[in-house]
This record gives sequence, structure tokens and C-alpha cells, in this order.
Amino acid sequence: MAVIKFEGLEDVTKALNRGATSTDDIKKVVQFHGAELHRRAVENAIFRGHMEGNRFVKPTGNLRRSIRLELRQFGMSAEVEPTAPYGAYVELGTRYMSAQPYLKPAYDAESPLFIRDLKKLIE
Repeated sequence: MAVIKFEGLEDVTKALNRGATSTDDIKKVVQFHGAELHRRAVENAIFRGHMEGNRFVKPTGNLRRSIRLELRQFGMSAEVEPTAPYGAYVELGTRYMSAQPYLKPAYDAESPLFIRDLKKLIE
């Protein structure tokens, strides 16, 4: 599961007291980057399939379709995760199957952009 979570509420409160921005602006940034994280994760979720014994199993697209975005904490947190129970096995791999990461690359690409936009709001 990849989570974009806003931490450091004290700093935000100080910035808000200085009149830098509103919580609605912060929520918009969280929602935007949560949606971008979701888009990137789905875009990355193109799998090769795997072997079961001597038989090749084609990917079905179920994992890709199961990736969901959920906004929590009154819009101050965005969670992107698959609902398919085997999502972590595909992301991290097993001793029988090599990893096919789709969440971490999306997170690594989106996280600095999220932080940059939050810093713009409170500076």
C-alpha cells in the first residue's frame, strides 16, 4: 500500500495562522497528488504473467483494476492500494516469482512533487 499522508500539523497550523493558505488548499494538493499516485500505479500495473509449474499463466488485469484511491482524515490523507489479496506478492515478489513493482515506482515519482507543492503552500 502506498500512502500519501500529511504529517506535521503544527507547522501547517503556524503557516495558516500567518495567512499563508487554508486547509482547503492543502486538501486540494493531497487530492491532486493522491489521484496522480493512483494514475501512476495503474499505469505501472502491466504485468508479465507467471509460471505455475510448467504452465504459463497470463495476467488477467484483476490487480490493475483493483487499485483504489481512498481519501481519509477529512481529505488530509490519500491512500492508494490494491484490493486484490495478492497485490503485495506481485509488488515485492516471492521466492518463486520475481517482483513486478507498480506502487513503489509510482510513489517515488509522485512523492517529491507532493512535498514541493505542500512547501509552496506554507512558505
